[in-house]
Amino acid sequence: MFNDTPMNGADSARRHLDAQIAAAEAKLQRAKELETKVRNLKGSASSRRGEVSVTVDSSGGLSDLKLTDAATAMTASDLAGLILETFHKAHRKVTESYVDIVNDEFGKDSPTARAAADEAWGRVTTDVADEDDNKKAVSNLWRRR
Repeated sequence: MFNDTPMNGADSARRHLDAQIAAAEAKLQRAKELETKVRNLKGSASSRRGEVSVTVDSSGGLSDLKLTDAATAMTASDLAGLILETFHKAHRKVTESYVDIVNDEFGKDSPTARAAADEAWGRVTTDVADEDDNKKAVSNLWRRR
């Protein structure tokens, strides 16, 4: 006598909606985990002889700089250059780690991963002229102190 099709339809719609909500919550959780991984990234490098050690955070900012006693024997200009060279190594390392995480998450050949990698590598300074200008700026700051 009673046709229970409308109730079955409502139940089906509710299950479908619940599944969509669960999928959205799972994506949100993955996004939060990815954001935490990226935020916690660090890249470290040391100069060849160990006078300078640098750590760079995920945004490319300097988070740690260590100098040995041997570094204090260097000229300000040489030390500035060595700091910058070591900083750039650390920055490249953190960028490589970021690109690896993005590739793992989205697939190496995905447009999202390619765009993220291009953007990240675009922030890595490799131009020698820029490095020379940076050396001069750091050296000038060093002399003022």
